[in-house]
Amino acid sequence: MSGSKRINNTIKSTRKTFQVIVGLVILLVAVGVLAFQQIEGWHLIDSLYFVSATLTTIGYGDVAPVTTLGKLFAIVYMWIGVTLAAAAIGLVGSVLLHKKNDLNN
Repeated sequence: MSGSKRINNTIKSTRKTFQVIVGLVILLVAVGVLAFQQIEGWHLIDSLYFVSATLTTIGYGDVAPVTTLGKLFAIVYMWIGVTLAAAAIGLVGSVLLHKKNDLNN
């Protein structure tokens, strides 16, 4: 397989994986916002703010769950979010490594 075909196949595969990860992030944000609205009784913007701060691991702490269910949901939500973020970062690193290797060959 020629270098350009390998690059094109890598790009196509990466694009599909990227689309899946973006879709999962959108789903994760939506589920988090809706869950925190229901569990904690927060407004949309407060839920979105907390979800964004949590998924980016900034965690300002000015908005936090106070109910037991909210805290338990947040724990699970954080682990899923960090795992998804690590997958996205790994994908970017993999693409860069493949491109560098393909250009050197």
